Amino acid sequence: IAVIYAEGEINDSKSDDGIIGGEAFVKIIQSIEKDDAVKGVVLRVNSPGGSAFASEQIYHALKNLKMKKPIVVSMGDYAASGGYYISAIADKIIAQPNTITGSIGIFGLIPNIRKALNEKVGVTFDEVTTAKHSNFFNLTNDWDELETSKVQKHVESGYAIFLDRVATERKMDTAAVNKIARGRVWTGQDALKIGLVDELGGLDVALKRVKELAKLKEADVVTYPKTKTMIESILGDFMGNGDDEQTKLLKNITPQIFYRKQLERIQSSGVYQYKLPFDLNIR
Repeated sequence: IAVIYAEGEINDSKSDDGIIGGEAFVKIIQSIEKDDAVKGVVLRVNSPGGSAFASEQIYHALKNLKMKKPIVVSMGDYAASGGYYISAIADKIIAQPNTITGSIGIFGLIPNIRKALNEKVGVTFDEVTTAKHSNFFNLTNDWDELETSKVQKHVESGYAIFLDRVATERKMDTAAVNKIARGRVWTGQDALKIGLVDELGGLDVALKRVKELAKLKEADVVTYPKTKTMIESILGDFMGNGDDEQTKLLKNITPQIFYRKQLERIQSSGVYQYKLPFDLNIR
């Protein structure tokens, strides 16, 4: 049995360190799909969601995997929005009574970083465009009414796709899903009553259910992503962990590099977000 840990925000990056990098995560799923030794999969989700594009890529990779091996989702503290999007494909969804889930919704987000870069880094911008709206999605420009309306149409389209995914995989009517969607957040206990999850329990229950689906009495458990070596962890901490002391020191010495890193994170998050619109502090 393969246990895939989907921990952190979902974005479009290649990384798998503390986030669910869409490209990296799809490769993990594809490798498990090709591994004949793996007979079943538990997807352990602990995520507020994130990039709609990356969520869709992960969904399709899991859909291909499900054609060959049973998938059971085990929800942790939260599996909301994009976290639920990638969970819906599972044969069974197991949640804790106090899991935060649902948040079936989408928003579009393109920050204007012109002022921040100007005041914090001293970077200013001049540009020449070849046609009207040719700089659409530029992070240093204000939007006009047409550009805003285009983003709104994509948001509405993304929401319709989300509803369809949940309705199809959970065998529910789209209108019924819409009533419990619209960004509303549910506990695992309430989600069980409205059909978003199948059973309450922890990872042990999910492992038991996937063994039943795979018709296995006993099985070894392997985890993904693979544990990094000490050298890889040290290098990863130095280059990318925003909470460690080295990065804080780097912030103080070279603010330009820090803001460049922040910009990279913003860009990798994607324009359209299946994500909780607030941060949770689980105590």
